[in-house]
Amino acid sequence: MNSSNLTTPPSKAQDLESQIAMAIFAVTLVLGVVGNGLVLLVVFGKGSRTVSDIFIMNLSISDLTFLILSLAVNTPNFIGNLVYSVGYCKFVWPTITVTFFASVFTLCAMAMHRCHGILNPLKVNLTERQAIYWAVGIWGLSFVPVFPLMVVTEISEEGCRENWSLESSKFYTVALFLLQYMIPLCVIAGAYSQIIRRLIQRQVGRRRDGMWEMDKIETL
Repeated sequence: MNSSNLTTPPSKAQDLESQIAMAIFAVTLVLGVVGNGLVLLVVFGKGSRTVSDIFIMNLSISDLTFLILSLAVNTPNFIGNLVYSVGYCKFVWPTITVTFFASVFTLCAMAMHRCHGILNPLKVNLTERQAIYWAVGIWGLSFVPVFPLMVVTEISEEGCRENWSLESSKFYTVALFLLQYMIPLCVIAGAYSQIIRRLIQRQVGRRRDGMWEMDKIETL
C-alpha cells in the first residue's frame, strides 16, 4: 500500500493549520478589543475617576495597543503580502514589547498604590492628575528597555531580525527576564504580602478588643 495515501499532503495540512490559527487569532482580537473597549467606555463615562480607574484605563490601553500591533505583525503570516520597511521593523515590531512592559509596570503601580493605601490609610492619596502623570511615566519608562531593540533591529530577507552579538543577545535576554518577570513579580508579591499581613493584624486586633470588651462586661 502506498504510504502517501495515508497522510495528508503537507500543503493542505499547512493551510488547515493557518486557518485554525487565523480563526483563534480573530476571536482573541475581537474579544480583547470589545472587552477593553467596554472598560474604557465605563471609565470615561464616570464623572470623577479614582486612581484605580486611571490605572485600569492605562492597562486597557496597553492591552488594546498590544492587540492592534499584534494584528499588524501577525497578518503577514496569514496573507504573506507585507512589504517590510524600516519604520515597521524599528518601531511597530519592537513596540509590542513596549505594551507588555506598560501592562506589567501598571500592575506593579496598582499593587504599590493599594499597599500604600492600606498601610497608610490616614495619609493623602494620589489625585487623578497625579495618577495620570504616573500613567504617562509608565509609558515613558516602558520605552527605555526596548530602545536597544529598536536600534539593533533591521530588515532582512525573512523580515525583521535583531542584529545582536551573542554576548549582547544573552545579556539583553536576561535583562528582559528580570524586568518583565522577576522584578515585577517580587514587587507585586511583596506589596500583597504586606497587605495580607496588615489585614491579619487588624483582624487579630479586633478579636482581642472584642474579647477584652466581653471580659469587661462579665466582670460587671
